[in-house]
This record gives sequence, C-alpha cells and structure tokens, in this order.
Amino acid sequence: MNLKRLWSRLCCVAAVSVGALASPADAQTGACCITASGTVQCIVLPQADCAARGGTYRGDGTVCGNEICAPPRGACCLRTAAGGVTCVILTEAQCAAQQGTYRGNATTCGNDTCAFMLRGACCVRTATGGTECIVLTQAQCAERQGTYRGNGTVCGSDSCPTPPPTGACCVRSPAGTLVCVVLTEAQCAAQQGTYRGNGTPCSNTTCAPPPPPTGACCVPVAGTPNGTACLILSEAQCAERHGVYRGNGTPCSNTTCAPPPPPTGACCIPLATTPGGSTCVILTQAQCAERHGVYRGNGTACGNDTCAPPRGACCVRTDKGVVCIVLTQPQCAERQGVYRGNGTSCTDRICALEEPRGACCVRTATGNVECVVLTAAQCAERQGTYRGNGTACSATLCPQPPRTGACCVRTSTGNVACVILTEAQCAERQGVYRGNGSVCGNTTCPQPSPTGACCIRTDKGVECVVVTADRCREQGGVFRGPGTACGDRICAVQDVTGACCVRTNTGSVECVVTTPERCRAANGVFRGPDTTCGDATCREPAAFGACCLRAPAGVVCVMTTQEQCEKRDGLYRGDGSRCAEGVCEPRDVGACCVRTDKGVECVITTTERCRANAGVFRGEGTRCGEDTCSLPVGACCLRTDDGVTCVQATRARCAEANGVFRGDGTECGKDTCERRACPCDWDHDGGLDRADLDAFLRDFIEGDADFNHDGETNLDDLHQFLDCFTAGCG
Repeated sequence: MNLKRLWSRLCCVAAVSVGALASPADAQTGACCITASGTVQCIVLPQADCAARGGTYRGDGTVCGNEICAPPRGACCLRTAAGGVTCVILTEAQCAAQQGTYRGNATTCGNDTCAFMLRGACCVRTATGGTECIVLTQAQCAERQGTYRGNGTVCGSDSCPTPPPTGACCVRSPAGTLVCVVLTEAQCAAQQGTYRGNGTPCSNTTCAPPPPPTGACCVPVAGTPNGTACLILSEAQCAERHGVYRGNGTPCSNTTCAPPPPPTGACCIPLATTPGGSTCVILTQAQCAERHGVYRGNGTACGNDTCAPPRGACCVRTDKGVVCIVLTQPQCAERQGVYRGNGTSCTDRICALEEPRGACCVRTATGNVECVVLTAAQCAERQGTYRGNGTACSATLCPQPPRTGACCVRTSTGNVACVILTEAQCAERQGVYRGNGSVCGNTTCPQPSPTGACCIRTDKGVECVVVTADRCREQGGVFRGPGTACGDRICAVQDVTGACCVRTNTGSVECVVTTPERCRAANGVFRGPDTTCGDATCREPAAFGACCLRAPAGVVCVMTTQEQCEKRDGLYRGDGSRCAEGVCEPRDVGACCVRTDKGVECVITTTERCRANAGVFRGEGTRCGEDTCSLPVGACCLRTDDGVTCVQATRARCAEANGVFRGDGTECGKDTCERRACPCDWDHDGGLDRADLDAFLRDFIEGDADFNHDGETNLDDLHQFLDCFTAGCG
C-alpha cells in the first residue's frame, strides 16, 4: 500500500469519525475529472457531486491544472532489439501496447527497476553430483559455476539434463608425465587418456604405471637336482639372472624347470632271425645306438619303407667292363663292387675311373653327424673325418658328437665372451653354460660392470682394491675410474677442493670450499673438484604441495610450488600436502536459504557466496531438507462467523488472512486471542472514535504502537489497527 492510499484511508476514517459533525454548507471541493464525448474535462466540485456525475475526484482542495486529469503513469520495463532491457515512463495502457511490464502508477525508473527481467534459469551442480535449476542473474549463475539458459527463461523438467558421469582419466602432460584429471569418458578419449571408470577419484596411485608381468624363471643354481631353481620374476629380472623365462603368468611347479625329454625318431634295428632284415621302433638316438640300430633322425616316424635297406649306385666289374647297378651296400659288396653311397643313381660318369673314395663323417646343419662316401679331398672340403679309401658307411662308423651350447667365459681383458662349447668344455674354462642347443646372442652373456681401483679407508690407513664402482661406493671408498689398477700413488691424498654444501646450527645451508674428505666429515654434499660457491650452488629445492586449479572439466589437483600455484590462480593447500581425495573440496560449505522469484529456496554453497546472494547460511556441513528454509510460525487470531479462532501460521500468512499475529514461536492457548473489549479502543474509554485514531497515530510516530504484538512497531501495526478501526468492534 503506497502513501497516497494510506493517506486517503486516514482521511476516510477521519471523515467517518467527524462526518456527523460537518454540515453540507462546509463540504470541501476539489478537482473532478469527468469524461464526456471521449474527452476529459476538469471541474471543481464537492466530492459527492463529482461522484454523481461519474467523475474522478482528485481530493479536497485540489484545483484544475494541466496534468490533474492526465492518466497515471509509471515505470514500464521494455525488452530492446538487442536482447537488453530498458525502462521508460508510460501509462499502463501504453506499456501494455508495447508488450512491456508495468511496475505501477507513479513508479520511477531506477537501477534495479527492471532487474527482474535480467534473470533466467541457471543449472548448477549439487553436492551429490547432480544438477538443479535456480532462477538467477547471469552473473550469479557464473559465480556458482552454473550454465545460464538465457534471460527470462524459467526452470522446467528438461531445463538441466543430468550431466554424463565423470571419473579419473590418466592423460600425458606436455612434459611426458602422466597426470590425473576428472573427466567424462568421452572427454578422456578425446585427450587420448585412459579412463579409470565412472565415479573413480584421482589419487597418488591412480595413474601409476602397472608393474611388469611376471612368470616362472628357471635360473641356474649349483647343487640342485636339475642345476636350476624356479623363481617368479619379470622377464627383465630373469634375463639379469641368466635364467630361462617360461612366459607371463606361468607358475612354478615340479616340472617347470625339469630338463626336456630327449628327442626321438625312427630306429631301424637288425633282426637276428632274418639276415639283412630290420624292424622300425621309435627311440632316442642313444637308445637306438644301444640296440645297434640305425637312427633315422629326430622326429622321423616309422613307415613302410623307413627301414628298407638303403640303395645306391654300385660299380661292378664284368666281362664287358665296369657297369653300374643300383643295389644295397651288402649286395654291392657281395659282387665285389664299389658302392657309391646311399641314394646315388647310375649316371654316365658314376663308374668312371676316379680318385679312391671312402666313408666320411660330416656335421649336418642340425649339429648331428652323418656318413657319406666321398674322396678324401671332398671330405676335407666339408670339414669331415675321412675313414679311409674303400671304407663303407655303417651305423657305428660316425658316432654322434656330444651336445653343445652357448658358454659365457671371461677373457683376459676382464670382459665376458660367448663361445659354443660342450658342457664339459665350458666347465673346464670356468664358464657359465646356457644349455644344450643355446646360441650366442647380444644378451646371452651380459658384460659385467667395469672394475677399477677403489681407495678404502681402514684402521691401517687407505688401502686399494679393484672392485666395481657400485661396490666401491657401498664400502665408502673413492673409485678411481674403470680400468684403473692399484699402484703406489693411486690412493695418495690429493689436494683437491671444491664447493661443499653444509647445514649450519640454525638449520640453513651454506657453501664452503674444502676437500671431499672434510666435506664428508661435516656431513656435507660435495659438488665436485674445482667447483666454486655461487648463489645457486647450495640452493634448497622449493617446497611442493597440493594446488587446486579450476579447469573446464572441474577442479583438478596438481603438485607444484606455492608461487606457481598462485600464478595460475590456484588454491595452495600448504607445503608437503598431497593430491588426495577431498583435498580440493571447499572447507566451509553448508545449506543457504536464498529468496528467489518462486520464494525461499535452499542451495548448498559456501559462506561467502551465500552472503553475496543475500542468503541466510545455516552452518558449515548443513544439508538442505524440507524444513531447512521454512519460516517461523506463531499463534494467529482470526475473526470468523463464529467469533475469534487461533491457528498456527507464519506472520505473512496471518497478515494475508487479516489476522492478529501473536509473535514467532507463540502457541495457541485458551486466552491467546482474548483481548480488550475492543483492541483498537486505544484510549481505553470504552468507545471507538477519532480520539482512538489520534492516540494510536501519536504512539505510532513515537515507535510505541505494537498492535500485532510481534515485538516491532511498523506498517503492519498501522494496517491492522486501521482494519480493526474501520470494521468496528461489534
């Protein structure tokens, strides 16, 4: 209710109370606006005459002027073509014609008159990870990191769709390191990252590289039954220990490192009952030799002709000269012929006179030994062993050599070389045998760490020993370099100095130039021979800590210095702090009751943002519930057809029902709504007249007219008193 209406009510009340005393001759006059033929005419008349003529009375004592009968004007909020809002003074009809929002008669344009039109739906993330829609200004929406839907938009069921789930994503930084950020799965894939799953947080181990796979490794161990032991190692660890890796995920068992069974093949064994006959069985080469058989090779199978006697060209002398016949070797011998070898065929030159031939034992590509009939020269070319002119191949003529493999032996220079030897030959040279059939490769025999002279301080002084650099450091010695030998002057004290960083009694670090020995004695860090002290020689590394940075996908945590964190507008959690779950969560979040166009709403935010939105902060850690932002209620006395009744209501609801509010927290009791014979009988004289109005107004001006008993004297008391005064106390 504006002041003009309030004054008119006061005037009307005054007229009621004193109207009986006024005579018609004393009636007041004023400007009266009368509409006739579409025009408005102003005439000074008494109020009753003005009403009788259908006019609008402008008040006692008013006179006709230029604007007295003009239609009322007020602030009108119009939307501009550019999407903004402007305020102009118009009549209500003019404002409606321009599709504006009329703010009321006599209202003026101010900075916030049309501010309500610059609000719209804003989608903000809740503490539980969902989204909620709140009507805010664009700036307020940005402060809450929300998504603004546009001026004038309202919250609907589809205004703020649920965002896709997020989780930890391991992406590679420009420096080549893996960092963890919380993204959606699609965002993670766009950055070529590894998504750890919905809802996963970032921690120190989220993006740590997985350990290498492991499996069974057979390493050589002296004194064991098989000469090996089975350990679960990675492939690299197995190679370092010169082991045989069985594959990722393989377990150790009793047979994992057992030597493989010897290969088998077809073996043709002579039959005692059938001269020249034989039978075929599958045996190892050694078993075949024990039974005086002919071994057909590893992996060969018994077939119909596996043990058929081999045939070849046989040069037999006849009456017509030397002829060639394909026979077995025994058949050829029976005819006193010259056998040209198994599988040979008769050709024009096969029986020509040539150098004498004989059995030759040669090594095959598989490492076995086979017998072929060659000349002595041909046998030498193939690096074979010639058994003599006229000798024939037999099962025992060319015994198989012992098995060989890679052997790692130390050379005279101290390095390790790989040679192919038998196991016995390798043992004679104090080498490490890699197994039958193994070959020499780049990693078969890794080189040992180089050794050199090492000067070690003992009770007897400084002694020199030849060890590796690592072994020298373990014994607290000074390594003179790879390949150096112990000599007379190798461990002599050298007057070498350099920068030494030592900690003082105050805890600071200072730089002094001294010898390495004195630096170590002072528990210092020697920077090297001939180094000097400078500003950065002994500078301590900057302290690191967790830094919370705002990114497009949300808040991420990185480890950096306080200076670097503040340069990037981050929140530094302190030296030594770590990026862990919850480190970047706000520390002072709670329920906040904010007044919006729809009433009072509850949102989860910080204390500062709640105050910035003129809200009421309910306390750190509080949550939004059904009654978090409910207004206090109290006893409200209402007049009904049956009399006065008491109900529990808020102050605003009580005023809307023209009730009398007894105060926040008051309860309805038997005498709550009992009152004086008439509450607006302000002077307590038992009657209701102008004197009660004057007495109330005097107390109201002095601030002592709490009519509704709410503890304050304000316009609510004045309005409720006038309601009581005009209604009377019947």
